[in-house]
Amino acid sequence: MSISCNSSLQLLAHCPPSSLSHREGAPLNGRPSAVADAGNGLRPAPTQSRRRFGVKVAALPAPTQWRRRGPMHILAQHWLLTLCLWSCLCTIPATASAQTWQEKTSTHFRVFYQQNPAFAAAVLEYAEAYYDQIRLDLGLTHVVHRDQVPWLWDKRCQIYLYPNRQAYRQATGAPAWSSGFVNYPRRMVYSHLEVSSFLEQTLPHELAHIMFREFVGFDNNRIPRWLDEGVAQYAELNRRAEAWGVMQQGLAQSIYIPLSQLNALHVGHASGGTAHVFYTQAATLVHFFLAAYGPRRFVDFCSNLRDGYSVERALSFATGGSIASLSALEDAWRTFLLSDFNE
Repeated sequence: MSISCNSSLQLLAHCPPSSLSHREGAPLNGRPSAVADAGNGLRPAPTQSRRRFGVKVAALPAPTQWRRRGPMHILAQHWLLTLCLWSCLCTIPATASAQTWQEKTSTHFRVFYQQNPAFAAAVLEYAEAYYDQIRLDLGLTHVVHRDQVPWLWDKRCQIYLYPNRQAYRQATGAPAWSSGFVNYPRRMVYSHLEVSSFLEQTLPHELAHIMFREFVGFDNNRIPRWLDEGVAQYAELNRRAEAWGVMQQGLAQSIYIPLSQLNALHVGHASGGTAHVFYTQAATLVHFFLAAYGPRRFVDFCSNLRDGYSVERALSFATGGSIASLSALEDAWRTFLLSDFNE
């Protein structure tokens, strides 16, 4: 999820650290006409059903079963089936009709759009560039992912661009403030054409979330929220530089969230100022680690988390013992940013 990072210290100054919780908007599961709750990687329980013309209907009995039943049973079956079909059809969003979508494809991406084919082509070009850059920045270019399916053919990442915010919200049920969201396991990104910063912020942010989570695990609760969001913020090139400068000024005034609190922080019900500090600090923590230790050590840190280590043990092994606790990471991060700020 993307949140704007304005470089105003007045915003930073009104945000006392506190423990908060966060609730994400429900991701989608499937094509734009189907909104479901499988964004967390869980699959629905198997049912005796099948899909016909995009509508899920109950499986019909075998022909021999029909012949054994009387005429009234058959009429009842037909009437119930017709009613179920009609109810399902009435719940499909009209704005997400599959017939209205056009598609552009590249090696790793499929872009679905209803308007502005030129912008869709630009999205495709930017997405491929971000795919290479994010993997390079995070050190994932030469890493062999143990159970990952390549982003090729029918496993390419899918990006859906609704024509406007109203159509996007009507079809997806997204909140009014949402500029886009992602279904990680299915590699699906959803947004709309009225997002002015889609190419520079929303697109790299959501792609970084997918790549990072594919590496460390979708349901891995050992991944701290600041690391997950920090990776996504770091992927936005303009935000990366902006966050660095804002955080340096904040640290000079002792405005930051201690890592002992940040490590367990959720942002859902935070004020704008607190959320701003959280995302700015998360971006600079990832930036610091990559600048001070390099992509290879960063991959080691994330691999340790993926393989079951705690944050502190993962840090210790990845840095050769130089950072063996959250307090040591906080001290090194603050020293690094302030030394660069004072030069």
